[in-house]
Amino acid sequence: MCSSDLYDLLDQILKGHVEESKGVERLVAEGFDRETVLDVVGRVARNEYKRRQAAPGLKVTPKAFGEGRRLPLATRFVPVDRGAREGKLES
Repeated sequence: MCSSDLYDLLDQILKGHVEESKGVERLVAEGFDRETVLDVVGRVARNEYKRRQAAPGLKVTPKAFGEGRRLPLATRFVPVDRGAREGKLES
């Protein structure tokens, strides 16, 4: 398997786990190798602390890592579309 194939596989597993909230069993049921999935998911979990050490940045996907999957790190966050509807954003 060439390196671009490996990256494609990694991208698929990460997208399923991080962006689509799929667990190990579901990813394995979709045809991914169990050992590879366990390795990738384990690496994500072991490196979560790095997210908390870094300065907050822009989200480039619908979901971010860790608790950011539910709420952004910034406090008092108001999504643009909701803030505009509720009159909380300046024109």
